[in-house]
Amino acid sequence: MTVNELPPCRPIISQCNSVTERVSKFIDYFLIPIVKRQNSYIRDSGDFINKIENLRPDRDCLLVSFDCTSMYTNMEFNELIHSVGRAYNSAVKEDYPIKLPSCETIKSLVATVLKNNYFEFNDRYFVQKIGASMGSKCSPAICDIRAFEVMLSMKLLKSINIRSYFTEGIEIMRLE
Repeated sequence: MTVNELPPCRPIISQCNSVTERVSKFIDYFLIPIVKRQNSYIRDSGDFINKIENLRPDRDCLLVSFDCTSMYTNMEFNELIHSVGRAYNSAVKEDYPIKLPSCETIKSLVATVLKNNYFEFNDRYFVQKIGASMGSKCSPAICDIRAFEVMLSMKLLKSINIRSYFTEGIEIMRLE
């Protein structure tokens, strides 16, 4: 049995009771406040309704919806780790009741979680070589941070922008 072959499907592996579960929860604790400060953050459907209810965009604006297909499983480990590091450097200390770990510590822990997703399928062992595990507690925050950074770099996020926590998005864009 080898861990270098590709599985015959795209598995969703639960990390409950895995060796990385507690590390993932620790990382998530420090990343969630960062995600919540992104101007694209939406807590739930009610929050979304509250944000768009009073919007009055100009006639030359479009309401755009998007979904990142297979986002978790298609992002490179190093992209995710470096994006988390850049976002973590801007963390607001007042958002946390405890002392923040160093950025290098968080990046190291993120790398540990991302690079140690082993699983068994049909009596064969595999390791995830790209992307964030869909069954990890910190994966949504890690991927949201990276997606937000990518959208900013593409200059898609404007002053009136809404994107949900779970990667489906709605944005109001001005036609130019």
